Amino acid sequence: MGEFMNDPNFEFLRDFDENIHKTCCEIDLLIYNKFYNASLNASRRAVENLLRNVYGIKKDVDFNFILRNYERKIDDSIYEDLYYIKDKGNMGSHNLSSNNKISDNRYKQFADEVAKRVHKITKFFYEQKNGFIEIEYRTITGNEDYFKNVDDDELKKIIEEFDVVVSERFENMQNQINKLNGSVQKLCQNNLIGNIDSIVKDIEEIKNSQSNDNAIEIQLNNITNVVKGLQEDYSQIKSINIDKLIDEINSINNTQNMDDVESKLNEVAVNINILKENVNSIQSVNVDDLINQIEEIKDNQDIDSIKNYLESLNDKFKSLDDFVKNMDNFSSENEDSESQKRAITSKSNKLIINAGPGSGKTRVLVKRVKYLLDTKHVDPRSILVITFTEKAADQLKSRLINMDIPPEDINQMQISTIHGFCSTLLRDYYSSGVEIVDDKYNNHKTLFIKKHRQALGFTGPNFVPEKELNIVSSKFDEYARFQVDINAFINFINRKYFRLEKKKARAKKDEEFVSFVNQRIAETGEFPIGEVKRNRDYNKRWHAHKFLAIVEAYPKYLNILEEEKAYDFNYLQQKTNEYLKDEENLNKVFYKNIFIDEFQDTDAIQIEIFESLLKVCDTFTIVGDPDQSIYGWRASDPDYFYQFWNDDTFESVELEDNFRSTKEIIDFNENYFSRYRKKDKKLHPHREEEGNVFYMSSRDRGEQAKNIVNAIKHLKKSNKIKNYSDVVILCRSVKTKNIGELLHELDDCEIKYSITGLNNLKDKTEINAFATLIWYLTNKMPDIEGFNLDLFMDDELNNEVFKLDKTTMDVLAKYLDSPQIFSSFDKTQLMDSGIVNDKDLEFFTNLNNLKKNYHSGNNELDILALYYKLFKVTGYIESKFNDTEEYKSHSELLNLALISKIINEFMSVIDRFDIDAFFEYLINNYERYSSPENELEDSQKVKIMTVHGAKGLEFPVVFLYSLDQNFPMPYFSNNKDDPFNPNYPTELKFFKRFKNLRNAAELDRIKRNEEEHRLIYVATTRAMDTLIVSHVDNNKKKNFELDIMKHENPNLEMLNSDNLRLLKKSSSSQDKEEDIIDISFTSLVDYNKCPHGYDLVHNYEFVQPQNKQMYVGTVIHSALDKIHREAIANGNENIEEHIGEVLDEARISNPSLKDDSGFEGSLDAVEEYWEDYGEDQYILDSELPFTIKENGFNLVGKIDLIIQDPEDSSKISVVDFKTTSMDSIDEDYENYRNQLHLYALALTYNSHYVEKNEMNYVFTVNDCDVNNIPVNQNKLTELKNISYNVASKIKNKEFSKEQYDDIGVKKCEKCLLKDFCVE
Repeated sequence: MGEFMNDPNFEFLRDFDENIHKTCCEIDLLIYNKFYNASLNASRRAVENLLRNVYGIKKDVDFNFILRNYERKIDDSIYEDLYYIKDKGNMGSHNLSSNNKISDNRYKQFADEVAKRVHKITKFFYEQKNGFIEIEYRTITGNEDYFKNVDDDELKKIIEEFDVVVSERFENMQNQINKLNGSVQKLCQNNLIGNIDSIVKDIEEIKNSQSNDNAIEIQLNNITNVVKGLQEDYSQIKSINIDKLIDEINSINNTQNMDDVESKLNEVAVNINILKENVNSIQSVNVDDLINQIEEIKDNQDIDSIKNYLESLNDKFKSLDDFVKNMDNFSSENEDSESQKRAITSKSNKLIINAGPGSGKTRVLVKRVKYLLDTKHVDPRSILVITFTEKAADQLKSRLINMDIPPEDINQMQISTIHGFCSTLLRDYYSSGVEIVDDKYNNHKTLFIKKHRQALGFTGPNFVPEKELNIVSSKFDEYARFQVDINAFINFINRKYFRLEKKKARAKKDEEFVSFVNQRIAETGEFPIGEVKRNRDYNKRWHAHKFLAIVEAYPKYLNILEEEKAYDFNYLQQKTNEYLKDEENLNKVFYKNIFIDEFQDTDAIQIEIFESLLKVCDTFTIVGDPDQSIYGWRASDPDYFYQFWNDDTFESVELEDNFRSTKEIIDFNENYFSRYRKKDKKLHPHREEEGNVFYMSSRDRGEQAKNIVNAIKHLKKSNKIKNYSDVVILCRSVKTKNIGELLHELDDCEIKYSITGLNNLKDKTEINAFATLIWYLTNKMPDIEGFNLDLFMDDELNNEVFKLDKTTMDVLAKYLDSPQIFSSFDKTQLMDSGIVNDKDLEFFTNLNNLKKNYHSGNNELDILALYYKLFKVTGYIESKFNDTEEYKSHSELLNLALISKIINEFMSVIDRFDIDAFFEYLINNYERYSSPENELEDSQKVKIMTVHGAKGLEFPVVFLYSLDQNFPMPYFSNNKDDPFNPNYPTELKFFKRFKNLRNAAELDRIKRNEEEHRLIYVATTRAMDTLIVSHVDNNKKKNFELDIMKHENPNLEMLNSDNLRLLKKSSSSQDKEEDIIDISFTSLVDYNKCPHGYDLVHNYEFVQPQNKQMYVGTVIHSALDKIHREAIANGNENIEEHIGEVLDEARISNPSLKDDSGFEGSLDAVEEYWEDYGEDQYILDSELPFTIKENGFNLVGKIDLIIQDPEDSSKISVVDFKTTSMDSIDEDYENYRNQLHLYALALTYNSHYVEKNEMNYVFTVNDCDVNNIPVNQNKLTELKNISYNVASKIKNKEFSKEQYDDIGVKKCEKCLLKDFCVE
């Protein structure tokens, strides 16, 4: 055993994880204790109990851990006792054999000594844990009688307490060993072997075509031998069964025979040695030398085909080079720093983690969740994780899946934004009807305000135009977040603008304005916007009326939300806060283990919610970094973080190891930002590579753009970056006026770029073309500035979409003043007007017919269907799929798909058929939308984004653009307003946080200035390898911030065109991870029906049109879910009243279905279902989400209902509801059978449903009928295979059109997307 402990092979284990080596060394003591306790039956019972339960028969003890953490508190005698026991253990493990008979007398003296020391150490830790740290243990040293008289109950208690610590240590050992497995698996899953095989094959091809060139053949043979050596090394690595080794290591705990243990450990050593040798062999290959040899051969070749082979070979070697060089990172990726370990395994029920940039806070969050599941065995349903964004929530779920937490457990956790949590809480505990009228862009909320414009008082002189409704929405957000005193604010506005007794001139102007507006509205039915704006006095009075109306509207808005059971994000939080203030309600909440990420970005209402949850939770974990708090404009305040940090009841852990940036970047940031910190903190670099920090000085914006682009070109040309996407340029704003010179320079150098957060949808040619077509279809063809028939003659729009003949445009020019007349022409009239081009004649004939039919009164098309008809009329979508410029077409299709989402949102809130109202909304709001192409991942695009948009991200190379341009932004008061460009400011004294403060403005200035410096810190800490701070050297304006950076970093160099060579090669890269496709049953059906249709809906995200049956089906499913959840929570009895409330909610929320007999019939059928079937069911779950993780894709979905067999509790069934009749089910039985079997398959992966699932049901709502579908095991396997095949085809982008079904019937006629295809 001694030889094994000293075996250098364990060095490799340490490379993977420092704790593995330590754990294996301690196995000696574990073995001795096992053997000792198995053979020492005659020894005293107290000694046996202590050694069995405390010191290792079942568990392992980490002496080094104990000494490291308690050294200062342990007196000399206890310190010696620890080593005495360890030495005895080591001696016993080497000198004893299980074949020798041990006499009791031989070890009696040793047993007595061990007993004394173990009693003393155990009692020390027991009492230390209970706070008696100051006890002087020297007073009991040598008091043998004390240990002989230890009470058994006290001993038992000591053992139980200490056993918890030991148990956790053993589980930690198991986790560390599993990490080794994860590292090797990652190694083996890499595509290295595929590259090697491909390289060998390519070399053989080259040799075959160059058989007469012996020199080249010798060179190629040498390369082949090296590559084949790599192949052998890699095969050896793959041959090691790490899982088997882990099982054998774990089995040591149950092995009494020392020879067996040693044999197993020796097998581990042998295999680890193989692993080490082969990894070293792979790493020793000089891939750069191989690449140089390939380049030499290339230079001597003239045949293009050979050059192509060699070029391909070169790329593969470069890929191999990246792999080999990154093998060293495998271990570091899996290691936890000491501070991370403390945070992950903290036993405190209240924990706050101060996580600096790049310190792995998400990793800690995920591992702490797993720690609670594995060691505390908490119920997954009790876990609540609050993230800052939906994207962060999705990423966290993915990481949990990768931690091998069962998907069904993850699906039971509440992992969401604060708004997702509030929505779920209110739905589950407060009101089953929770309609969200908000989104991250405020579009849904703006539509809701538009819908209720009259009720809010925005009429007459108080009219708020369409363009300002989004301002109203943002003001309502402000009133809620900052808890504005609305009544006091209303009184203030009245005093400021409407106390007119002493201001007779203003009073007269106000009377004139009101009279004029009312008269014009009476005459025309519309507010006279143009006339009012042209009259300066009228415009000022209009501004005053709007201002007061907006503030007065807020309480009305809240009342409307309450009446309609609708919630914007802020109202969600307010109602949740109100609900949790009630102690009885609070005790109902099941979330007991709570994690809050990005805590520094919380606002006042959120803090109150969290404080309520804290009162009843079992564990409460906060993660954040007050140094990165940059959302003060949304009412967040880092002081909330410090409030908890300074709470003595919280354990606090600082994550100070930075895994992201190089030492140079970390030092720069620490030197710069330390002066602005409220609490001292020092980040330490974890990476060993060297990095760059420079500043760049330019004379003007144009030169700055050239300097930045030249640096980017140098990085790419000299292979210092792998992809252009490794570079990000961070700006204060991405509006074109701020970065125009930069974009122009990038365009000139033909460097592609993506701009995140740029609201540029209105600038897209295809969008303006289809907006023109929608205008053409409106009933009144409103006189909107910029819209007329002349848009059909615009060169850009015509060349891209309309493609009209010159003669046709000449005809259109005659009708510029009467477009309504032209749009009413039939084919004959169009010919008479002078249109002679056949294609143009067909185009306008179809367009005019479409308009006529839509407004005929017998129309069944909604706005979305009408929009899709335009695709058929123009043939535009079809042409894009035939376009050779694939990327450009992809972008245009994404933009048009976004319009379909805007239409769908409008229809869901305002009206499904009012095309005129939609057009008005579109043209007043589409400038607020960003083109989806801006978000597309592309390795050949430089990224441009705001600092706020980059928060939480990291990039190999970061340029901070124009430090001189509003970094930091000068302070300006909130009180300024302009009637011609209004923002309706709220004075600080009405904010709750500033109420009754005389120095409110000064306090606000200080807070904003602090946040400005944090914003710069967030920007510069995004950099992994290279940071370049750029500014324009303006003699008129001194750049104090850059001066501070240079003062705190005396060695900071300026980068210019002469010293670009100083830029070091980036060792990081933003390689895109493999996409994991989510496949639902709907996806399977859509793809098998028509891959082209799948592509449109699931990849481009065109909204699939819903016929009335589909729309009603969505409403009915929601109602059924609410009823089933109520039954799960409170039982089936007395639920009739609740059903009535749910159905009434459905009627209120869907005014477009009012008086629809079919809809009312479906609602009645829900009541009938419950009476005939529902009340007799034992319901287990409703709308149960599932995820089945497969190779490269996930099978996902929701099961409508799971019930228990009333006659056999060991059996369960799935019920799927369809808003159709049984006749329709019979016609498509196989499709429904497949769907039920997919749900049955999902249950086989769900450990919470171990009951048998033998029979499932389809329930048809329209006729209250049931179809039984038995579960067939062969069908489950078939479904998995079908899913895998579909996922493979999707990944390979196989999206052909399927026009015919199996018996030759054309499927397109029934396709809801048929208008996308011309033929």
